[in-house]
Amino acid sequence: ISFNPFFPHEEIILRRGDGRAAVDEEKVSFLKQLVAVMAVPNLAEHSKKALIFDIARTVILQAYSGTKAKGRAPLLRDVVEQLQGYQASQPEYEPLARDMFLQLQAWTKDPIRSRLIDRPSTFSSNAKFQVFDFFGLEKDKDLATVLLLSVSFYVWSTIQKYPRDVTKFVLFDECWKLLTHPVAADIVAELYRTGRKWGAATWAITQNLNDFLNSPIHGA
Repeated sequence: ISFNPFFPHEEIILRRGDGRAAVDEEKVSFLKQLVAVMAVPNLAEHSKKALIFDIARTVILQAYSGTKAKGRAPLLRDVVEQLQGYQASQPEYEPLARDMFLQLQAWTKDPIRSRLIDRPSTFSSNAKFQVFDFFGLEKDKDLATVLLLSVSFYVWSTIQKYPRDVTKFVLFDECWKLLTHPVAADIVAELYRTGRKWGAATWAITQNLNDFLNSPIHGA
């Protein structure tokens, strides 16, 4: 199984009211944050996050341009290739881009990580019933974070794609495991707080009510 977080070309382009094409900035913003999380381990505390996001956005758009003729969505390796040849407009960008390249290159060389996220997705993104099994991901928390962020954006994009009066159903099984991961816990909490605005019902199954009472998201 693999889950390519990069969207197909037809999903990254929007048609504006005047008929002109423009990139979907919401999707690009998600992708640049995802790439930055993978490329900069201490991103939350980094003093140059704005520059990192700028580099990530540039190489992502370059990867889309470079793969358009190939008829496929970009892969992580395409972003790594663009980072390798990145032309910095300012000297401050050069060491950041180099470090990002080395970190992302390591992701593509890791056999488990690359098998999961550096290949075309092996499932239909248009199916109306999807199951994501995160068994074993506690062994690699960085990979778990990336996949959880990808699935979260995928779930919200799917929910918002259909009219609000169409009922959607999101079910979390063995939810106690998700509540121990900060990114996963935020996903559960956000769906409980705002999912119903989009016609989404959220269920969370666990063995013990205290799993929720002792969680920071119990208010949601």
